[in-house]
Amino acid sequence: MGVLTIAIPAKENSPLAELAELSLEIPWAFDESVCQTRTVTNFYAAQLLLIAILAGGDDGLVGGEIDKAITHGEQYMAQYSALAEQVAERDWNKVVILADSELEGIASEAALAFAEIPQLPANYYHVLDVRHGPMVLVDQKKRWWLWPFRRKRQSCSAI
Repeated sequence: MGVLTIAIPAKENSPLAELAELSLEIPWAFDESVCQTRTVTNFYAAQLLLIAILAGGDDGLVGGEIDKAITHGEQYMAQYSALAEQVAERDWNKVVILADSELEGIASEAALAFAEIPQLPANYYHVLDVRHGPMVLVDQKKRWWLWPFRRKRQSCSAI
């Protein structure tokens, strides 16, 4: 029994698509920029939806959560833009993102975004891993963010 190969290319008729048994092309996701945030975000959403479908469906829960993120994204950014400006004005030049559980993937992406957009040195660590060595790098010029996971509510704290 073979394994089904699925490709999710961001370009039509890509060589990757030719190698797969199933190709789900999402050309609107292709991002000409160096960072390719739109591409990665769409790959992530497509994979979430595909996994939900392959797992037997989720009664629209995953799609509903993605719709919520899209619908409320502008409102969320407006709600926190003043705080983001205050944090950005502080004297810091490095970023460390700490997270655990379901938030580890987005925390890793946040560290990449800090490296790509403002071009600051940035790392992501699991909350408990910081005690293994990165703790020695704590100083006043490094901004630490902790994203704790809570079952009913998620929050972000600047440390």
